[in-house]
Amino acid sequence: MVVERLAREAPSVSFEFLSVSDEFEELLRRGDVDFLIKPEVFMSKHPHAALFDDIFVVTCGTNKQLSEPFTFEQYMSMGHVAVKFGNTRKPAIDE
Repeated sequence: MVVERLAREAPSVSFEFLSVSDEFEELLRRGDVDFLIKPEVFMSKHPHAALFDDIFVVTCGTNKQLSEPFTFEQYMSMGHVAVKFGNTRKPAIDE
């Protein structure tokens, strides 16, 4: 949606989507990228601004263990899939 709107309102602007990199500071320093969009937990010393606020939601319509509301203890007692980012394997957001 953002890219579609930008194409209409600023057709000379383009996006290049890069895979997660541990060298983002270097990319900014060299001017290889103009800006990054990423979770605040991964921000650095570079100037930054919040684009939006969001909450972390865990849900699954078929999992009967997830009653409303469910507790942190219930969440921690269940199995998880965790994603690690980049070469240094930065932790997933829920860590």
